[in-house]
Amino acid sequence: LKQDRYTLEASCNDAAGFAAALHLNLLQQMNQELGSDFVLDAWDYRGSWSSARARTEMHLLSSETQQVNLGGQLLQFAAGESLLAGIGSHYTLAEFAELGRLAGWSPVKLWADSRQQYALHLMKLG
Repeated sequence: LKQDRYTLEASCNDAAGFAAALHLNLLQQMNQELGSDFVLDAWDYRGSWSSARARTEMHLLSSETQQVNLGGQLLQFAAGESLLAGIGSHYTLAEFAELGRLAGWSPVKLWADSRQQYALHLMKLG
């Protein structure tokens, strides 16, 4: 659910480094499954809140000028250049219910934690 900027940024920049490890793993998987040659140590992770888009964005930042072979295509990255690796969209309860309605879904049940940080919506088509 939508929360204040500090809480959302803290959630995607956890002190234990789980979010960073998850997103750096994307590069490792691309190396293994697509034959790319990302050097994992040449990338840093940063999560941030985009108020203009009402979402958290997870970026991998090139820590140096580098080139990566991906599927036979050579990609150039400048030092500090960002690769968008993930998006977390955040809504109020009412906004999410309205999105469902606009897509043809009807609310059936809603579960939310007592602090209104997370919610699960059960909807049916029609």
